[in-house]
Amino acid sequence: VALFNCSTAQADSLFDLLIKTIKHVPATVPDTSAVVNTSGSTHRPHQGNRSKSTEPWMVSFSANLFSSLLMMPDYPSQGILFHFKNAIQEFAQYPFQTDTITKFSIFINAVKALSSFAQQSDWPLKVPYVDNNGDLYGHGADKKYQAELNRIGAFLIGEIDAELNGSSATSVALVIEYLRTLFLYCPINVPFVVKTCEKYIPTVVPKCTFKEKQQIRSLLNMARRELKSEDDSSQETMVANASYRKLMSIIPDTK
Repeated sequence: VALFNCSTAQADSLFDLLIKTIKHVPATVPDTSAVVNTSGSTHRPHQGNRSKSTEPWMVSFSANLFSSLLMMPDYPSQGILFHFKNAIQEFAQYPFQTDTITKFSIFINAVKALSSFAQQSDWPLKVPYVDNNGDLYGHGADKKYQAELNRIGAFLIGEIDAELNGSSATSVALVIEYLRTLFLYCPINVPFVVKTCEKYIPTVVPKCTFKEKQQIRSLLNMARRELKSEDDSSQETMVANASYRKLMSIIPDTK
């Protein structure tokens, strides 16, 4: 509401307050949802008898927060993507349960948002008469802005890697989701995307079902088609194409 009323100062204060409350979100809250009996009637359990985790809500909240921050312009005195960086730091420090994928899912949301911050065309979310960071930084043309995006990206990838490596057995489904996010939201010829594929695909292929192997092959095929369509002869693109071709060779195309 503050942004739509062109009150960026008020919006700035509200985002700052909202992000600072992340650390205070309780791990559980009373479950007051209605229960449907077999007879079709409903009742609400006595408050305090049941509780539910707030972590699914945190994943949804992170996606909404990151999307909203796309519309919020930076204040020069605060630095580039000040609120976005503070938000991911708060989520990184939050004591999530160790047996959930909540933190992984939140940082996947952050990677998707970062790809929008890096767009060189008009951004998908914009408030009328309010400049967003795409307007302020020339839609990615500013060198300092690009460098900051790279630093944030490196931090996010490190956090996601830590989540995957911290589990007793790297989940095939999580790796596929991770690769899909990178291929859809990041340049597929950049070294960190290629190295991520080289790191995880050989590890998870032996654990994959035939369907999961086909999903990985489809992602690699998509990446190679995109590289070919770009008609880019740079060293990065040639290295990426060779790597994806080699990775495809270790995935059998039959059961």
